Amino acid sequence: MGDQIVDLDHSDDHRLNATAFGINALGRVSIQTETSAYDPNGEDFCSYGTHRVCTAAVWQRGQFIGLPTLGGNNSTVGNVNSRGEIAGVAETATADSSCASASRLPAQKLRYQAVVWGPGLHRVRALPLLGKDTVSVALWTNDIGQVVGAAGNCSNTSPPPIAAGPHAIRWETDGTPVDLGNLGSSAINAAIEINNRGEVVGASSLRDDSTPFNGTDGFLWTRQHGMKDLGTLSGDVASAAVAINDAGEIVGISIDPSGNPRPVYWHNGIPVDLNTQVASASNMYLLWAADINNRGEITGWGVDTSTGEIHTYLAVPNRMHGGSIPDVQFDSPAITPVPIPRVIRQRLERGYTKQR
Repeated sequence: MGDQIVDLDHSDDHRLNATAFGINALGRVSIQTETSAYDPNGEDFCSYGTHRVCTAAVWQRGQFIGLPTLGGNNSTVGNVNSRGEIAGVAETATADSSCASASRLPAQKLRYQAVVWGPGLHRVRALPLLGKDTVSVALWTNDIGQVVGAAGNCSNTSPPPIAAGPHAIRWETDGTPVDLGNLGSSAINAAIEINNRGEVVGASSLRDDSTPFNGTDGFLWTRQHGMKDLGTLSGDVASAAVAINDAGEIVGISIDPSGNPRPVYWHNGIPVDLNTQVASASNMYLLWAADINNRGEITGWGVDTSTGEIHTYLAVPNRMHGGSIPDVQFDSPAITPVPIPRVIRQRLERGYTKQR
């Protein structure tokens, strides 16, 4: 709290994996955490590689509270909004043999569905499925209760950490699901974040053979103009728009042909490598932009090129008099992508990297 690091471990077993995904102004933290129990169906729902039960939880005021599922064993979370509502995914009790066809979760046995927990922490609300879809995931909810994510069938949809399905979905405040369309194919689509104006960012496939690392582009969806392709950095082959603030500023990643990511800030629709905007010389090479707040501050992670260590970062805009952000320096020299460490590449390939 404040400038202190607080250990949210509740089990006193530091061998178990846990990840915090969001925090609101009241200090409510959304968490996914392993338990000591192995999944009875042998599933690896949270992609930690341990096949333990993985559950959604909340940490608040020093208390750790587990969140209910829809009858299955596993669940995971997205963000938590200002009202204390948490977007996420919970397994149902319905077995589906087609789930094992999903490339990232070959051990999956049960269906799962997009949910919202809260504000009461013992209440879970399943979001309606779209048409003939059988599974869905919720990744983000804004402060008025609109939710975004992805949906499809168990054979062609994946839950977080890299969530995607044939349909990028926005759930209205009454729970009605809306298909946002795609950029050319239903292969890989996900609505990743929605701001309080209802503008949505995410990623969508350009062709049927697209993968998350080739042929998938970030998008901006608005009610007025539908889905717009945001493109990639020059020479890159994929991108994802993962965060948007209430001013419409967008950040995400762009991926080169070798699979190396770079953080992107879309300035009036034009992608800019954040590495070119760093004010002073630094050993830190930025790899990923995860979020942007309403002050324009960007969080993410990068690599210390002198040691190879991975660190998180906070990028603060150099504001001019009056609080405005200066124009992006488009004449800044391009920076060659840095090959990412092997352990990070392995996590990316497994899908264990949070997108926002």
